[in-house]
Amino acid sequence: MTISIVQNNATLRRLVNRLGESGLAGRLLPYTPLDIPPEQWERQYADGHWQRLEHIHELPRYGAVAAYCREAAPGPAVLDIGCGEGLLLRHLTADHETHYLGIDISVTAIEAARRRYRQATFLTTNVQQYQSGERFDAIVFNECIYCFSDPVALLTHFTGMLTNHGIIVVSCYDSPRTRKVWKQLQRFDALDTTRIHSERGTSWTIKLFAETPAYLTP
Repeated sequence: MTISIVQNNATLRRLVNRLGESGLAGRLLPYTPLDIPPEQWERQYADGHWQRLEHIHELPRYGAVAAYCREAAPGPAVLDIGCGEGLLLRHLTADHETHYLGIDISVTAIEAARRRYRQATFLTTNVQQYQSGERFDAIVFNECIYCFSDPVALLTHFTGMLTNHGIIVVSCYDSPRTRKVWKQLQRFDALDTTRIHSERGTSWTIKLFAETPAYLTP
């Protein structure tokens, strides 16, 4: 019975994830986050599933996110939420000094990031419960914010970790699910928006937000 329940839960999770991305259903149904259990993240990183993010087609997206971060401050302090194996750091440190902290729920991903980038700091943690007394010039949600049930609460939580002139950068691939995320985030004023389209058919939207009460509507 226990095995059957687990299998049914996994099947339901896959169904909800697919509906969130599908055409008509994705547009009509309320927002649901992309629900990937921790053990699946571990398995995917161990199997090399996410090495596809190193493909050249991903380069413009990473480049745009990194460019926003570099403009935040000279030698910016960057917090990378859902950092995975730390690929963003490669684009931040080519010719700039960067104080970088990456956090992720996956032990496997963080271990790989530590081996690859020994000059940076990586932590395995629950993103929604993360607290820090440190202040950052840029906080990045690079293809991860749609994995959380309340994107607005998440951004509000992390704005308290920004410097006075700090920024938040959010990148999302285009889908019915992520369009609902952007609709929720309309309560924040975006200072800039970049859209990138790949010949493979994937499109991304990257938005820049500033931490200040003036950018929040009642």
